[in-house]
Amino acid sequence: MKLIKEQLYVIITKLINYSIRERIYPNCLKIAKIIPIYKCKQKTNCINYRPISLLSVFNKIFEKKIYNDLNDYIENNNILYTNQFGFRKFHSTIDALTKTHDYIIEELRQNKKVIGIFLDLSKAFDSIDNKILVDKLNRYGIRGPFNDLIKSYVSHRKCFTLVKENASDIREIEFGVPQGSILGPILFTLYINDIKSLSNKADINLFADDTNLFCSDLNYNSLVQKCNTALKESDAWLKCNKLTLNTEITHFVDFSKKSNNATVTKLL
Repeated sequence: MKLIKEQLYVIITKLINYSIRERIYPNCLKIAKIIPIYKCKQKTNCINYRPISLLSVFNKIFEKKIYNDLNDYIENNNILYTNQFGFRKFHSTIDALTKTHDYIIEELRQNKKVIGIFLDLSKAFDSIDNKILVDKLNRYGIRGPFNDLIKSYVSHRKCFTLVKENASDIREIEFGVPQGSILGPILFTLYINDIKSLSNKADINLFADDTNLFCSDLNYNSLVQKCNTALKESDAWLKCNKLTLNTEITHFVDFSKKSNNATVTKLL
């Protein structure tokens, strides 16, 4: 492609413009090749493999065009939650840690007790409901032809699995944003964006799907009540958005203890 880019770009540009005008994302670009990569434990258990999704090079070019337009709209209209630090330009894990650190230190200086709840979502990117996603985009002002194009992009996607030289049948994907894509992360960020308003009892920080709730209070009993309320509100929001909490990995930390090391306790 690089060797003949001068000849290709005119054709590709016309095809992309035509697709945008017709509000249709080509089906041939919505097929992913899945390669399972072994992680750990028993090799006979498919859960112990990480699925790596590979998409067409032409698909990446088309996605980049849509991403640029969508990202410009999001940034110009200040749509994303301030405390979302994942998949954003000029935002990083350092910023997320700094924000968390400053919040905790400031609350402790006011003699408040602080508890952090660290939520882990199970297969969050693969659980996205496309209808809910399209409805949320509409609420953010992403309507008309562009909304139809995104709807076409996330609908009727397909994949097949390749193990060595053996390929499975092609099957349709009913849920989730495509892995290995350019648009997937930004669409997921928009999907989870309204979690910022789920509770007035907690300060909420996000890094992609990693969701952290921080509650503070002068009275420890009141603090525990705030945490329980925030958890119930989080559970309700997750159910409404068809996302699942991984209770095995979700933890809380009591930062108000006087010992040097904060105590980590698994949530029941």
